[in-house]
Amino acid sequence: MLRYVEVAFPLPVESTFTYNLPAEIEEIHIGQRVLAPFGNRRITGYVVGLPKEAGDVDTKPIEAVLDLVPLLTPSLISLARRMTQLYGVSLGEAIATILPPGLTRQSRRRVLATQKDGDPLDSVERGWLERIRKGPGLDCVALLRRDPSSAKPIRHHEQGGWIEIKPVLRKERAKEKKRIAL
Repeated sequence: MLRYVEVAFPLPVESTFTYNLPAEIEEIHIGQRVLAPFGNRRITGYVVGLPKEAGDVDTKPIEAVLDLVPLLTPSLISLARRMTQLYGVSLGEAIATILPPGLTRQSRRRVLATQKDGDPLDSVERGWLERIRKGPGLDCVALLRRDPSSAKPIRHHEQGGWIEIKPVLRKERAKEKKRIAL
């Protein structure tokens, strides 16, 4: 029997989304953060409900529970719901303003070189491919924003099998505060 969670994302969308829990996740609570697929990326969402059924919607499984204990108390979720009414923001956006910054993990699409032998014939494209091979890959969105003309080489190299575009999870920017005894 499938179990479900209602998830709010820190995005400007009015609704929440229902996901199912994989069997390996034994316990989950309202107020915990989860990593879930959203479109073609993975993003942090906040569990705001535990519905008994999903209705007539196909659900995807969440990928991971990010917290051992809930970050959000019932009163904080209630405050976030009130903020949605007062300020016209989504529930996920309201929750994101309540929590410390840097707790939202997202995936970015990275352009990564494959192990295919050979190179494209064009010297400009060959140089572009070498740049990708030397580094940890390139952020696809940043690359296209910086150089819109790179869309054609990206497609050409992907079709030729020299590169692949994969979602890569970014690290959390928030870190645990350390206390130093004096």
